[in-house]
Amino acid sequence: MSAQNYTIDDSYWATPSLALSAGWNMLHANGTDESINATQVAVVEPLLPEFWNGSLSWTSTEGASTTLTFTGTDVWAYGPLWPAGGDFTATLDNETLGTYSTYASSATYSAVILAVSGLADTTHTLELANTDDDGAWLAFDVLVVQSVAAFENATTLAAAAESAAASVAAAAAAAAAESSALAASEAAAAAAAGMTWTASELELLAVAYVFHWNAAAVLTAAVAALMGVCAVLFAGALVVRRARARSPTQRQAEPARAPGAARRNRPATRVLDAIRGRKISAPRSVSDGSAATPNSIRKEHSDAELGDSFGAW
Repeated sequence: MSAQNYTIDDSYWATPSLALSAGWNMLHANGTDESINATQVAVVEPLLPEFWNGSLSWTSTEGASTTLTFTGTDVWAYGPLWPAGGDFTATLDNETLGTYSTYASSATYSAVILAVSGLADTTHTLELANTDDDGAWLAFDVLVVQSVAAFENATTLAAAAESAAASVAAAAAAAAAESSALAASEAAAAAAAGMTWTASELELLAVAYVFHWNAAAVLTAAVAALMGVCAVLFAGALVVRRARARSPTQRQAEPARAPGAARRNRPATRVLDAIRGRKISAPRSVSDGSAATPNSIRKEHSDAELGDSFGAW
């Protein structure tokens, strides 16, 4: 691979390639700016179209510096040569290269202010620092770098990124195919079950049903209520009737019966009942002191009395 050029613009303020110390003004044609001197901004702003990428960084503060990190064998730093320019020092990999000037009686806005060549094609650090104490400017526009290694790394990274992108695309395609197959399977199952729904039908299913009273609903409710009342009244009447049928007065009036059949009064019971009712007298002693027997009872009583007594049995 042959050597190629790439650039580090002064607008790369927030990247690892470029770092600015305090005391710098930064201005870009798109309106981005970080400035500390409004008067100087008013001077530079109309000149922005003259600079690379429509941007410029500059300082009038003594000791203010810009640090650039690059990979390459040759570098060219560009900036304006003009009446506002002053002196600066250049340091490469912590070794001072020398002192240089950006002063010119007439302005050249895109000029090489520093050139370094024959470097190892690896990472380097270049620092440009303003050394004037009288308010002269150090302005930096762009750094052009020539390298082979930077592009080999970039090619490797690009290939890796391309491979990763291809893997992601393949995974996405596989996921899409699986999703399509699943959707087709679900659709087939729904069609087989007779449950194919359109979007409008699904939307209607999501709407909550609201009940509204009408004549039919009112009539149905009234009939149901009437039937319920009738059922309650009938049940109440049935309970009352059973209670009355089993009242204590009626239970006392019923003769005691053995289970399964009515009991007949025995003769001894009838005799006792006749004695209690004074229809006959209890057995008593006769004149000779012996207990009265039925034969003696018959002798003591007339036939008419006995007939009346036994007739009452």
